[in-house]
Amino acid sequence: MQTGYMFRLLENEERIDGRKMDEFREVKVETNIIENAEGSARVKIGKTDVIVGIKMGIGTPFPDMPNMGVLKTGAMFT
Repeated sequence: MQTGYMFRLLENEERIDGRKMDEFREVKVETNIIENAEGSARVKIGKTDVIVGIKMGIGTPFPDMPNMGVLKTGAMFT
């Protein structure tokens, strides 16, 4: 991408995708999309698509942290 093009965008207060500087990308949120997870969501911000799920269970604490638990999460970015 040429420097001149970038400067013209800045002068016109536009972004590469055509949005104005104060325009946000479209945001969509879906919840409970993973059936076997205690919590899950899919968030789309423009062309970015993120899926996250939380699986929880009762377990034995680690010996070096007897008063703490563990929370595992997973995410996929497309």
